[in-house]
Amino acid sequence: MLSDPELLRMLKNSQTLRSLSILFESRSLEMLQDAEKCFMPLKGFRNLTSLELYNFYGTETQHVKDLANVLIDCTNLKTLGLGLLCDCDIQITPEIIILDEECEFLEQLCHYFASKGATPLHLQKLRLGTGMCLIDSTGSSHEDSSHENSSHERNSFLAKLVDLNELKTLHVFNDLVKNGLDDDVWGLEIDWSLLDGCTNLQQLSVSRFGEDVVAWVINNLSIQELIITHHYGMYDKDLHNFSHLLLPHLRALFVREISTRKRNDENDWSDINLFDEESDSSTSAESDANTSDSADSANSESSNTNDQDSDSSSNSKITRLDKSTISVLDRIPDGGYNLEQLSLCLDLETQWVSLRSSFCLHRLI
Repeated sequence: MLSDPELLRMLKNSQTLRSLSILFESRSLEMLQDAEKCFMPLKGFRNLTSLELYNFYGTETQHVKDLANVLIDCTNLKTLGLGLLCDCDIQITPEIIILDEECEFLEQLCHYFASKGATPLHLQKLRLGTGMCLIDSTGSSHEDSSHENSSHERNSFLAKLVDLNELKTLHVFNDLVKNGLDDDVWGLEIDWSLLDGCTNLQQLSVSRFGEDVVAWVINNLSIQELIITHHYGMYDKDLHNFSHLLLPHLRALFVREISTRKRNDENDWSDINLFDEESDSSTSAESDANTSDSADSANSESSNTNDQDSDSSSNSKITRLDKSTISVLDRIPDGGYNLEQLSLCLDLETQWVSLRSSFCLHRLI
């Protein structure tokens, strides 16, 4: 239907059509004839302020040109969302995205756009889905100071497409991936240096909240809304990273946690120190209370956010909970005290036990 010439002519000539958002049907890449139909001719759209195309597929070189040309023609564009159709491994839960080994579509788009003499788009929202990889295609190390200048030039390709300083909303895909029939699965680590110009972000969405994300987020204190879309289980190490989530203006948080069965090994289920996962579970609370002043202060703030006298609680004991009862509110430093919007998954039979969590939820309602 989206290839019908008459329909396309009407859409492109419309003076009122401002937003175009299409999610093409998921297709197996083993059926290339069907998968390559997941696109539409874009030349002729000039009045768009929002363009979002997900699950598109086909000849990359041609699609890069089509997209770049419509982006050049739509000078008032404020929202851009892109995502390639990718196969996935459904034998694993959550499913694993299978990426092309090259994964250079976004970089090619940026370079082609700039080669036409176009100035960066004044976007407010940028959503980068599957296949839109923010990675260094050369595979070079960014730590080699002797190549600092060439590295900066190479890794600024996104800034050729988007004025990063104007972005308010950024969605990035960095979930679990694999290549082809390869059994190795890893978390897609993006090159955060490509986003160093994002100084005014208000909303950030990522798939996984890894250490690389934490390191970048804590330097972007303007973020008010944080969205984590990966289905985390209570054994996932990434959950420990929430203890470093220090964003003074954070008002909204979305996290997906799934319930998993407890392991049989009792040692895996001894009580833990929320802010020192490597500590011995047999260590007494008294010895914990004698740690350094800075650690004691940080832990005390986290374990007493529901206490009106928390300022005087610097000597309180570190909270210890079984992993099956811990929610993200127990992990973030202020216990979610300043949140105005919260979305998370809880097992009400096992996790609805923390008075602090109940207190914060009561405030949000």
